Amino acid sequence: MPSLTPQYRADEASEAAMMDGLLAGGVTMIPSSLGVWAATHSRAFMKSTNYQSRTALVIMPALFMFALSSETKLHHKMHEIAQESEHSKNIVEWSTATQKKGVESENNSSSSINNMDAEKQITALYRKSVEESGVRIITSDRLGPHHIFANFWQEHPFKLLAMAGVPTVLYIFKGRNANQNLQLQSKLMHTR
Repeated sequence: MPSLTPQYRADEASEAAMMDGLLAGGVTMIPSSLGVWAATHSRAFMKSTNYQSRTALVIMPALFMFALSSETKLHHKMHEIAQESEHSKNIVEWSTATQKKGVESENNSSSSINNMDAEKQITALYRKSVEESGVRIITSDRLGPHHIFANFWQEHPFKLLAMAGVPTVLYIFKGRNANQNLQLQSKLMHTR
């Protein structure tokens, strides 16, 4: 589905997602830090963890909630804005269709020249409404490869991250796997 979100409203969606993510991350950090603080009173916990792993136990749940919450909010807000834009577009189409019906009913006996003038006026009115809505208009019947790639990237960001990330991680693991003196779990940890 092509994006119908106007560029000037993208900042509004990003800001809403950021605020929602920060709130969720901050709220999640409270119980995770309290849990790690309570666990530090246990000798077994202190013995089996180091500063890095304790820090990760505090930060990672908050970062996960930030990412999940902000991505969900962004997705919802972008769809909401797209629906508003689609609604505006449908209203313009409805008004032009109503105007066209009115012109046709008044001038049933008029010549085809008047119909062509009315059609040009309707097309100009529709084009003007689309231009003013903030949607970027490309004056071609086909998108260039960079636009197709950008649209695919926008529609499938996790697929592209996986396509780039999985081979990279496997390459790093292959390099660590040559180290025979490390256990498998150490090789995995070094890979991350």
